[in-house]
Amino acid sequence: TRYYDLRGVKNGDGLALTWRDVTERRLAAQELADSRADYQLLAENASDFVVRSAAQGGIDWASPSITRALGFEVEELLGRTASWLVHPDHLPVAVRANAELAEGRTVHDRVQLRRKDGTHGWYEFTVRPLLAADGTVQARVSSWRDVDSEVRAEEAQRVSETRFRLLAENASDVVYQTDLEGRIIWISPSVTAILGWEADELLGTEA
Repeated sequence: TRYYDLRGVKNGDGLALTWRDVTERRLAAQELADSRADYQLLAENASDFVVRSAAQGGIDWASPSITRALGFEVEELLGRTASWLVHPDHLPVAVRANAELAEGRTVHDRVQLRRKDGTHGWYEFTVRPLLAADGTVQARVSSWRDVDSEVRAEEAQRVSETRFRLLAENASDVVYQTDLEGRIIWISPSVTAILGWEADELLGTEA
């Protein structure tokens, strides 16, 4: 299918017609419209969210998915700094990020963000500076991913491992861990008092 721009000019008693092939322009315009529609669909339905902030000011745009993540309507966040959302304990991370962004660097880290219901959740972010032609930072764009379940699972595992190690190191019995081939990769210090071996001497030996 080809598209043409048809124009007519009166010429005496007749009409002079000109035809111009505008297929490429029409297809490019349609492709742009489709791209914008796809982007809008992604922004509205993504589980992650994106925020744009002025270089030294507040939020001037946020993807609609931020409402599902944090509970705030986009309009409630416009004009506020991104740091307003950060848990007080993690403000040093925000301060450090601002300093690095001012130098034109991309920042990646994790912080807890406030939700509208008063709770806080862990989010992983990447913030990139948008640079003007002269190299100055004119805006910042950040993408955020909910990692709350992931962080809490990691913390639960650390607590579990700490408790196990504390118990194993202070138990009167000998506790050890082997690899799949049966070689000792960890053994409790109590082995010295019970068997006379130093724990390091038994690492790598078969249980």
